[in-house]
Amino acid sequence: MLGKEIRYPGEALDEFEVQMRQKARPGRPSTAHDVSGYLERGFVAGDGDVETLTKLLGHAPRRYEDFAKEATLEWQKK
Repeated sequence: MLGKEIRYPGEALDEFEVQMRQKARPGRPSTAHDVSGYLERGFVAGDGDVETLTKLLGHAPRRYEDFAKEATLEWQKK
């Protein structure tokens, strides 16, 4: 869609965590643990999460694939 090759790098979580810790701002925690936990356990919405997110966003959440398609179309207009 964007004319660029995208390759999946695999899940080298130890290397990823090292990189994230190096990029973390001083005094702020790294998000590496959160991301690696997501990759290991997945992420499932709990009761009420979709309703809360809908209120925060102002619209129902959509699939990432749909967001990516919409964003690509917007980028191509510019």
